[in-house]
This record gives sequence, C-alpha cells and structure tokens, in this order.
Amino acid sequence: MNNKKIDLSEISGITFRDDIESSHYKRVFGFRDVKARINDYLIRKIENKIVPWYVNWCQPWPVDYLSREPFRGINLFLLRSNYCGLCPYWLPESHIDKKGIAIRKGERGTPVILKKDGVSYIERFFNLEQLHNVEIPVIKQPVKPAVEEVTAPVLDFFREFKTYDKFNYTLKDFTGRDTDFYYYLLFQYNCFNWYCDTYKKELSFKPGRHNKETLIYQVGAAFLASYGRISTPFYSIDGYDRNLWKMLLMSDKTTIFDATAIALKMYDAFLEAVEMKKAS
Repeated sequence: MNNKKIDLSEISGITFRDDIESSHYKRVFGFRDVKARINDYLIRKIENKIVPWYVNWCQPWPVDYLSREPFRGINLFLLRSNYCGLCPYWLPESHIDKKGIAIRKGERGTPVILKKDGVSYIERFFNLEQLHNVEIPVIKQPVKPAVEEVTAPVLDFFREFKTYDKFNYTLKDFTGRDTDFYYYLLFQYNCFNWYCDTYKKELSFKPGRHNKETLIYQVGAAFLASYGRISTPFYSIDGYDRNLWKMLLMSDKTTIFDATAIALKMYDAFLEAVEMKKAS
C-alpha cells in the first residue's frame, strides 16, 4: 500500500497563500468572491497552527481608529489572529497612503471585509503599532477581572433556555489548570443550548466534534470570552484538531461565515439583555 502523504493543494490545484489580493486569487476565485478568498486566508492561518476564533484574555477587541467603531463578526477573528499586541486601533491601507503614514518594515496588513453600496470587498488594515508617523493613544495595561464577576451576566442570560443535554464538568475537573478553560467550555454549553432552543434542534453536546454545529457554539463562546475577558484554549494548535478544522473549512467556503452570523445573533441578543438590565 502506498503511504505517500496526500497533498490537498496538489489535488485542488490551489496553493494557499496569505496574499489574497494577488492575481492568483482573482484568477482562481474571481475578484468579487470575497468569502472564498477570506476562507482561504483562514485555512492558511490554521495551517500555520493558529485557530482564529481562539484568543487570549488580554487581546483587545479591535476598533476602527477613524470611526472608533468596534469590528464585528468574522473581522474580529481576522484581526486578532494576525496581531497579538495590546493596541486595539486599526487603520485602513487607503488612509495610510493619503496621510503620509509609513508602514514599519516587515509588517503585513490584515484583510477585513467591508461593504460599499451593498457590495462586499476586502481592504487591508494595519494596527497602529505596525505604523510610523501616527499618534497612538495612551493604552492602559489590561487587568484581568475576577472570573465570577464577568461570567455572572453571561450565565444569567442563559438561564431561561432549555437544557438539551447534561454538562458533566465541574471546577474539580480543572484542578491545576486555568479555570478560564472551564468557563469557556461552560460558555460553549450555553451557546449550544441557545442554538438548539432558537433553531428548534435537539443535538448531543460534543465539544470535541469538528462540524458546523460545533463551530457555531465555539465561535459564540469566543464572543462571550472576549466580553468576559477569559482565555479560550488552543490558540496555537497541532495535529488532529488542526487538520479537521481545515478540512471543514475546505469542504464549504461559507461554513465559518454561517457559524459567525448565527453566533453573532446570539451575542447581540446577550448584549441587548445586559443593557436592558442595566437600564432597569
């Protein structure tokens, strides 16, 4: 039997690259096929042992420096997977060209999906720390809050949803480990119940699976972890898990976008509930 390693890029005729603006991508995917090009970029990240929807607690939520608006959806994961500094502010490349701001040697921009007149397109953004001749606002050193304090509003929001399966983990199972891991898994479980409740599905909670449903509640848990400033595990990942996530994204270029859209719907409902509770 021939045990030669299968080269997926050789079979597909596509070489995965970071440079999604190249003529190669326009030829293979089409200039306006934004999802395919971004999906390929994320696959490249996974090949490089980075899972974009995992994050460390101290990474800030990315913000557009010009509008001061936070990035949403998949742009959150694109930006944080390419830069691990403490500065939250990002500038579009088009603004850099006009204002005489210089890009530091060796720095690379990060693709972000924008819309103009209802049409999606890609523009590269640079973190302020990647640039010369730009004033960086004072950035406070992040302080990790008490985990009970930041998880309380999350768990309170999910109490109203039906439990579709048992959560068989307790803090005792995480003795000697960072308790963030436990709370991230608990967030996954709550996102799972929200998904089943909202979409009238009854699934078995299997956090180790690599399918679209698992991606939905992992991405949802990543949004919640960002809100609560807890770390998600396996930001850098090897072997089995990495290959399965890669295969999932390769099998359907819309998977990560669908999962992010559903997870973001849940996250927005959570934020609205928190704001209403504060107002009352």
